[in-house]
Amino acid sequence: MWDVTFFVTTGNGERFKGADGVWARDRQLRQFIAVVEHGNVRRAADAIHLSQPALTKSTHNLEEGLGVQLLVRAPRGVTPTIYGDLLLRHARLLRNEGERAVAEIHAVKAGHVGRDSV
Repeated sequence: MWDVTFFVTTGNGERFKGADGVWARDRQLRQFIAVVEHGNVRRAADAIHLSQPALTKSTHNLEEGLGVQLLVRAPRGVTPTIYGDLLLRHARLLRNEGERAVAEIHAVKAGHVGRDSV
């Protein structure tokens, strides 16, 4: 799996950086997607083969970097806040486009797609 760092600029053109020095990594966004889709940090951690504390830290780092709460945490699971819904929508788009780009590269490499059709 590939790992990409995404930067966001503020309205005045300055780079916004999160707690770990960058806004978000592809890995963090995929982890966030898993948490929301599973509705539970422990189940998401099991599904993506990551420890629950590491996944919790990743989510907290995203929240700290963005300065908003992404998830409502309850004893029975998590649900996205309005900010979480926004991030989820865009994270899924990035994931899907990234997967599509990799598939297209493999198709061209294998000779299944001509140069003009890309």
